[in-house]
Amino acid sequence: MKRIDDQRIATAEEADQVMAQINTREARKAKITAVAESKIATIKSQLVKDLARYDEDLQPLYERMKTFINANPGLFQRPKKRKTPAGEYGLQAATELIISNEEDLIAWLKKEELTDCIKVTEAPIKKEVTKLLKNKQQVPGCTLKTGDTAVIKPDPDTIRYAKEID
Repeated sequence: MKRIDDQRIATAEEADQVMAQINTREARKAKITAVAESKIATIKSQLVKDLARYDEDLQPLYERMKTFINANPGLFQRPKKRKTPAGEYGLQAATELIISNEEDLIAWLKKEELTDCIKVTEAPIKKEVTKLLKNKQQVPGCTLKTGDTAVIKPDPDTIRYAKEID
């Protein structure tokens, strides 16, 4: 039986040719990406300008509404918000925690044994665990995998040049 589609590489020269194909395709991808990113940047720049005009128009309207609401709190007791076909406006209860000194707060919470108010994140430091394993120490829950891996890296100068071409 004859193989119809054998994709294996038999020689270094064939590998060089495949590497050249990879590089060419990566350069094309980089070029297409650069063109698209340029178009996206242009669109986003125009969007920022267009939205800024709306923001300029909206700001005084929001200020007028805020002034009205704050000047007439009696209108917003029950219900606290007035609903209209265009939306709703009124008062809303709000609470915000402002922490002026986080270190003092954490120290006090620890002293008062209110540790449920403190977020603690623990994670192994991979570099240090790797050192332990390399020094032949038994470490439960992990292993160190070593060996060769295939590496393919297209020439970055070719890809960079492709981005610069029209």
